[in-house]
Order: sequence, then C-alpha cells, then structure tokens
Amino acid sequence: MKKAYSVSTYQPIDIVEKKCAVCNISTETSLVAYENSLNIVTCNQCGFTFVNPRPSQSELNRFYQDYYPDSTGIPESWNSEMGDIFTESQGIITDRKTCGSILDIGCSYGFFLDGFSAESWHRCGVEPSQVATDYLKDTFQNVDVVTSTFESVEYPAGSFDVV
Repeated sequence: MKKAYSVSTYQPIDIVEKKCAVCNISTETSLVAYENSLNIVTCNQCGFTFVNPRPSQSELNRFYQDYYPDSTGIPESWNSEMGDIFTESQGIITDRKTCGSILDIGCSYGFFLDGFSAESWHRCGVEPSQVATDYLKDTFQNVDVVTSTFESVEYPAGSFDVV
C-alpha cells in the first residue's frame, strides 16, 4: 500500500517558542510526547495540545511542499490508514455534541470532516498543503477549507463549538 504522506527523517532547522494558540496566555506546558524530533505539549492553562517549540513558518512551508505526494489513490490510502482514528474521534465528539460548528486544524484531505453531517455541522478546516486542500475542495461539498497554517488564519472568538 502506498503511504498517504512522505516523511523522511525530519529534523527541523528553524524552531520557535510559541504561546498557546488557544488561550494565548501561557507558555507553561507539560510534555505529552516526543515525536519526529519535536515536543508535543499540553498548555497548563487551557489544556490545548500542540507542538512547542515548533518549526517556523518558513520551515513548515518547506516541510509541507513534499508531505503529501500528488498521486492518484493517495487520499484514499490516507483514509484507510486513518479511518479508525477518525471514526473513534467522531464518536467521542458526537456523544457530547450532535450539531454545531467544527474546525479541524490540519484537516488533510478532509475525510475526518466528511464524517460529520453537513445538515448538522458547519464543517471548516485549515491545512497548509495545497495538494490536500485541492483534493478536499474537489471531493467534499459544504466543507469550508483554507490553505494556511492555523496561526495565520483569524476566526472571531467563539466561532467553533469543536476544535
């Protein structure tokens, strides 16, 4: 099976320390995991989980140029690889909330968002890969997607029920 993404041994060259993107208050965090030479941390103030320090914007742009190959069948392979995680996460969300507005940060090809009913959910995504967002726009209706990083997009406070 073809992999839906391409990651060689990734070593970020340029990293920056960031405040929490959700509460924008704290730099106090707790380490959750260490993967791909990066710390995954949880904000001690609000509980948001993110990478910190993280690759700079120029580093992320460089990384995402090659992350998703532009090949036939790759998006479906991604869904096969991630489908169980998507289904489990969708269940956790819909057990708590049956409708509203949802934002998927790093939405990839859009399969996770597609699992939510367009009649019940306003579905939005942010994804830095143009290859992935082009596929999402061509494949899934009623999903608002922006090709960008989360920090570069501005949404009014309270725009989403689920992030």
